[in-house]
Parts: sequence; C-alpha cells; structure tokens
Amino acid sequence: FEELAGNATVAPAGYQPWIKRPWLGAAGAMFPSIYLPNGNRNPNRNSPYEWLQKSSDPHASQVPILTDIVVSSVKNTGALTALGVRAVGAGQGHPAGASQRGAIQSVNLVFGDGHADTHQPSVILWRYIGAYTSFY
Repeated sequence: FEELAGNATVAPAGYQPWIKRPWLGAAGAMFPSIYLPNGNRNPNRNSPYEWLQKSSDPHASQVPILTDIVVSSVKNTGALTALGVRAVGAGQGHPAGASQRGAIQSVNLVFGDGHADTHQPSVILWRYIGAYTSFY
C-alpha cells in the first residue's frame, strides 16, 4: 500500500491514494486524517470504518485505496456542505477533464479487496481537508 500511495505531498498523476500513512514532516500526524484542521472529527470520514493500512484490514471491501483525483480549494466546512460536489474544480473526476465548474460525471474507486466501483455525482462527498479538499 505504501508504494502505491507515494508520499504524503505528491499524489500519482490523476489519482488520489486513500491509504492511511504517516504525514511527512509532521511528527505523529497521519494522512489522510479523520480530523478537520480545527480538531473536530470529519463528518464525512469513512465511519464506521477508517482508511486502510493493510490489505488484511477487515473492512477492505468497504473503503477505497485509490480514486480518480477530485479536489477543491474550498476548505470552509460550511461552504463545502452548501456547495457539495459543486465545490470541485473544473477538470476533475472521470473521464479526466470532463467536468466543468464542478460538473462531475463520475469518480472511479479501487477498494482494498481489489474490486472497483464508480460513484455518480449524487453520492460524492468531501472526505478530507488538508492542503486541498478531496472528494469521492
């Protein structure tokens, strides 16, 4: 999983790894985190599951390890809740570059047990706020 994820500051082109790992340069911090920058729990985390650390985790069939990259510069939780998937920047999701002003067509997900799925815009939520906000 760590090899797939790359490092915490660079995602493979066009893809977002969702594998829990240490955040480089921040002692004790994990990426992706279940916490918001203000310390509150992220309401859109993978509850009741969290992000995978190994393929044998019991919830490997319910949590993605890799998705198409879908990001936004919006970090205000109120604005994210109000905007939903419309907060996403143009050119995100699948097929690459197909969205305009957040009009996502779909997001592909690969799960820890090896199966893949596609999320339509109606089920895409923001999942992580850090250097940018990520969705799937």
